[in-house]
Amino acid sequence: LRPQNPALRELVRSVRPEEQYAAPYLYDARELAKLPPLSGEDVETLADLSVTKVFANGLSSRTHQIVLRALSPRGVDAARVQSVQYSPDRQVVKIERARIFRKDGSILESKSDGERNLSEPWYGLYYDVRARIVAFPQLEAGDVVEVVTRTDDSGSNFFADYFGDFAYLQSTQTRRISDYVLLGPSGRTFYASATPLAGLVHTEGKSPDGGTWQRWTAREVPRLVPEPSMPGASEVLAYVHVSTYKTWEDVGKFYWGLIKDQLRVTDEIRAAAQEAVKGLPESNEEARIRAVYDFVVSRTRYVGLEFGINSFKPYPVETILSRRFGDCKDKASLMHAMLESLGIDSRLTLLRMKRLGGIDDVPASLAVFNHAILYVPKYKLFLDGTAEFHGSGELPGDDRGAEVLVVEPDGASKFFRTPEALPADNTDETRIAAKLSTDGSAKVEVKASARGSWTAELRRVFEPADERRARAEEHLARSAFPNVKVTTIDVSDPHDIEKPFVTQIVASATGFAFPAGAGLRFSPFGERQSFVESYAQLSKRALPERLPSPQKTLIESQVELPAGWTATLPEGARESGPQGSYQVSYAREGGVVTARLELTLNGGVLAPKDYGAFRAFLGRLDEALHRRVEAAPATQTASAKDLH
Repeated sequence: LRPQNPALRELVRSVRPEEQYAAPYLYDARELAKLPPLSGEDVETLADLSVTKVFANGLSSRTHQIVLRALSPRGVDAARVQSVQYSPDRQVVKIERARIFRKDGSILESKSDGERNLSEPWYGLYYDVRARIVAFPQLEAGDVVEVVTRTDDSGSNFFADYFGDFAYLQSTQTRRISDYVLLGPSGRTFYASATPLAGLVHTEGKSPDGGTWQRWTAREVPRLVPEPSMPGASEVLAYVHVSTYKTWEDVGKFYWGLIKDQLRVTDEIRAAAQEAVKGLPESNEEARIRAVYDFVVSRTRYVGLEFGINSFKPYPVETILSRRFGDCKDKASLMHAMLESLGIDSRLTLLRMKRLGGIDDVPASLAVFNHAILYVPKYKLFLDGTAEFHGSGELPGDDRGAEVLVVEPDGASKFFRTPEALPADNTDETRIAAKLSTDGSAKVEVKASARGSWTAELRRVFEPADERRARAEEHLARSAFPNVKVTTIDVSDPHDIEKPFVTQIVASATGFAFPAGAGLRFSPFGERQSFVESYAQLSKRALPERLPSPQKTLIESQVELPAGWTATLPEGARESGPQGSYQVSYAREGGVVTARLELTLNGGVLAPKDYGAFRAFLGRLDEALHRRVEAAPATQTASAKDLH
């Protein structure tokens, strides 16, 4: 009746052998080792098999077989260590096979194993998850490794009788066989989908015990060659997604039932909310929402105690408030309760970060989410309580264009994608005033104002007051002016996250201009990093590219020439296309040269067929920005005046 009870399992095992449900599906590693090796590979996966047996209560037993052949020293390094993750309080792991098949046909059972804690204290995350490690110190090029692990759930199901799984059929290694098998009990319905994959075969049927089975098998699955800025894994790798939930409404209904008692408003919550909105009129709801958001982001630390049920269920909001720390769902819950005490409606929202990749809208499942935020329906506003140094209108890039489930108390939960940012949401305005000397050095004043998701990093970088000068020098040297020495720097309050972040820097730049004949040559914009190098490093792409966040950039540079000097200006440029637009202009009035760049990038995802045009667009922008102003004493440039 309780197949996951550890004590009962040991008692049963002493009477009769454990059910070997995966045995009919396991591959013969010795036979797989006879396959001719692939050329040009460091390591190839001869078989990757997962067999999952689900019980009536939603718990499961999972057997995983991996058979690898190392073909080079680098492949040996990649294949030598294998691991399986599990939670000691809720799961039992057994290494059923771990062996090496030598090229001469011999079998070596020698291995070393251990465990590793997967907590990430540097991020403030503490898990009850560990990794069981299996290592093969004697592995050599040409050897085949086989590892078979079995992971049994134990205890009770945190999610009633729900079962969900998400498994990839493809990876960055070639798979000769990729196989996923699902064994279900009698009377349970499973909803499943698999993304397109050449040669993928799906079969299903009835098991002798009255249950059901489904199987997805593919052979000769090509490896994915990663590319910079490609979409998340689920958009570029084939996967199988399985769930016992039929609709997203069912998922939301269960999750609301799990969390609703944790959200009860107490006197302490009411007092904290009133403290946060002190001085703000009730009629100004948006200001009060910002104040609550700022309170949670700035006055509670991000620490995740992901133990047991609390890896899915928030702690009670009064506990979160008293501790002044919590993880994503804790912070979202605290915001929800504080807003409720102020009469402002909000919804807890499960989110799949954009970096993981998008998914199909079927089946409905809890297995796909890795984050939680808050949604305020009246203002269509998403708030991420973990987004330190982000203002309430500066939703992090990973939360933009991401799948979410807005959990509704009435059960009508909604699954959709958060809106992408607009260029106007991320703005950067920089004004440079430089006074050029005859030796090519310049005194430079830089005033910049930034707003949007990228502003958080600036606030974080410039937060330590005693490090601002050094960091300003690094920032200027990296972005425009090498060999710069900062003399003064002023910044706006990094903790005033609802306002644009403003910097004012005064510096000297020894290499602002370079000798050119009897005069100097310089770029008013400085020696900026190439846009091609930043956003289009590859000559061509096989995968889509996730473009940088939508943004608007304005740079205006005024360069005062030495007394008695004049200048020859380069031509300006302008262009508009599907991915954005730019305009570069130059002007001279008296002894001052003014250059101006207006750039808009639209963001989004770029198809490989459009990559060449985008790269060429950036190349023309780079060329326009690297045109040089030629400056010299007036007598040396008199012949050029007729050009202006």
